[in-house]
Amino acid sequence: MIVISIIMIFSLSFAILLLTNNNVQKMDGNLDLKLTTEKSQIKEGDTFGINLVLSNIGNNTVNVWKMNEQISYNIHVYYQNGSKVPYECGVIQRPMLTNEYLIELSPGGFIEDTFTNSKCWNLEKGEYIINATYQTSSGEDITKPYWIGNIESNKVMIVVK
Repeated sequence: MIVISIIMIFSLSFAILLLTNNNVQKMDGNLDLKLTTEKSQIKEGDTFGINLVLSNIGNNTVNVWKMNEQISYNIHVYYQNGSKVPYECGVIQRPMLTNEYLIELSPGGFIEDTFTNSKCWNLEKGEYIINATYQTSSGEDITKPYWIGNIESNKVMIVVK
């Protein structure tokens, strides 16, 4: 009885592994992420846009994920002392990504997005540093090869008066 239970558990675990194993081929690529802000100085309570541009600076065409906040990129805001300003907009729940979420990025090509909800951080008077990370991972419902990795953008200072 114990042997049968062990065999059943092993078989079930193996079946789950096979169903969830995404054998996507990772693409090599050289990407760059640039961040700019609509304004470098704002009044307390004002909103501003945060622009992101993901560029293919390599020699190979690569498939990348579309630019979407909390899916393929995250924006980080820091106090001058380096501690993180809390993000107050909540976390989205997203479905597994499919091939339709990929964009082919040729050498020299780029995709961009503007995040307009700067109210996600309570920015009182002072100076802040903003940067972003673009990240992709395996484990999605994507069957085409794509770039998998993590890139950090430049840092930009914003002053709240």
